[in-house]
Amino acid sequence: LSLSLSLSLSLSLSLSLYSCKGLLVIAKKFFKECVCLATILFSLLIPLTPLTVLAQDSTSFSPVPVYIRAKSGVPVGTIAVWSKAVIPEGWLECDGKDVSNDYPELKALMPNVPNYQGMFLRGEGRQSVTHGKYGSVSHQSAALGEVQGDSIRNIKGGVQGTVEESGSSAHGAFGIVRRLTAGPGLGGDSWGFDFDASRIVPTSEENRPVNVAVKYIIKAE
Repeated sequence: LSLSLSLSLSLSLSLSLYSCKGLLVIAKKFFKECVCLATILFSLLIPLTPLTVLAQDSTSFSPVPVYIRAKSGVPVGTIAVWSKAVIPEGWLECDGKDVSNDYPELKALMPNVPNYQGMFLRGEGRQSVTHGKYGSVSHQSAALGEVQGDSIRNIKGGVQGTVEESGSSAHGAFGIVRRLTAGPGLGGDSWGFDFDASRIVPTSEENRPVNVAVKYIIKAE
């Protein structure tokens, strides 16, 4: 009887352990299937945009690759600098052209893109800055989006005395010029100074710093 009870108890215990182990296996498999299903649903809900990142679900027993496509976060109307001739998709060159109906968000902001060809961009507003021995100088832009013409700070100077053909000299941007009289009896020719910055620095029809040409482009969609 004692042997029979022992065998019965041992058999019951073995069956209980086997049942618990089976339940653990089933639970483990069920959890794995739930994780895989959640991963698939999550990947379908992620917005599709150009940036793609390959990740893995580290909580699953068999890691599944998940493709995550994140939004760029660049708002429509953003201006960027572009160094190539071909404009990227979703952008337009800032050349003043009308915005087509293909870009409703940008069209709601502006009827045409700004024309920045040949332009330097400047921060809108005003501030005063101290430039060493030249003192405080006020820098002010035009109104937002308005073209401001080129300009330089005033250059002042002067000369004293008389200038004659012999015994006179000039240097730098100053030169000596001969002014012819209009007719006889007017005291003969006279001499004077002129000023020409091209004698010492490069000059052109505009004021400009050293520069490299680029394209300004605007986010259209």
